[in-house]
Amino acid sequence: MFVCIILLVLPLKPAKEWKSKAIETEVTELYTYIYIDSNDDFITYGFPGEGTKENPYLIQNRWMTSPTWDTAIYIKNIDKHFVIKNCDFIIEEGLIIRNITSTAKIINNTFDCGFPASISIRDSANILIENNSMVAHSCYFNNVSNIRMYNNLINRTNNLEMYQVRESVFENNSFLNGVGVGILIKQNSNYNVFVSNLFYRNFHSAIDIENSFNNTLFWNNFTDNGGGNFQVYDHVFQGNYWYNETIMEGNWWSDYNGDPQGYDVGLNWDKYPLGKFPEETTTPTTTEKNTTLRDALIGAGLIIGTVGISVVVIWFKKYR
Repeated sequence: MFVCIILLVLPLKPAKEWKSKAIETEVTELYTYIYIDSNDDFITYGFPGEGTKENPYLIQNRWMTSPTWDTAIYIKNIDKHFVIKNCDFIIEEGLIIRNITSTAKIINNTFDCGFPASISIRDSANILIENNSMVAHSCYFNNVSNIRMYNNLINRTNNLEMYQVRESVFENNSFLNGVGVGILIKQNSNYNVFVSNLFYRNFHSAIDIENSFNNTLFWNNFTDNGGGNFQVYDHVFQGNYWYNETIMEGNWWSDYNGDPQGYDVGLNWDKYPLGKFPEETTTPTTTEKNTTLRDALIGAGLIIGTVGISVVVIWFKKYR
């Protein structure tokens, strides 16, 4: 496989100038509650589109709020493709997705939601979450695969919780000033990639991993998380990869002390810590982004030995 490597200059904080497009979008309609539990409901509500990949149903430009309903949009048991974009959610729980076999795209929305989550997804796959902003509460994922979470701003929220999340990618997101843990990775959430995310001043820690394996984390910026304690904690002994072995680069750590063994992440190590995030740096990237993590792993090589495990991950980023 031919991979074209280019250089990009990245700022100190990937989200320094970040602003959700949804904030700039004029919301045209007020909705209190949308409930979809069959394909025909998209037609009943009058949403445009045909439910195909080429022409998905479109829910857009809605202001979702209600003094009586707890949830803004609930979608379950459907196999039609849909997009939710340019909506404002000011409600207890923003979006619930359950048991869908189609693709879903959640793009350019703002969430100011209460307990338990801005976005809750369960028993589903093939979901894109991109360019959204969230405050107060983050996301809840359970038994999902092939999530693509790109360029989201998660500010002053509780934990992003992952249970049995597989083969998903979290890239260029900013987790700022969280009141708990930035991301909780639990219960066999395996073969996920976390690359080029910013974790800044999350109260308990940036990432906590329990009973989950073969996750790869590199080029992330960890700054002042954990209140002077562990910035991250991996409870799995040498079961995850806090670096990219191919390029021998790990993550940026604001408190890295120069230990030649690497950076201590609990029961594991970042073998190739990059020190503190500099004012600017050059980062290799590629011109193409594969559609699934499985393709990326196969393309770069996944080597599993009987004595040890070596995971090689090169993520194919689409030039933006």
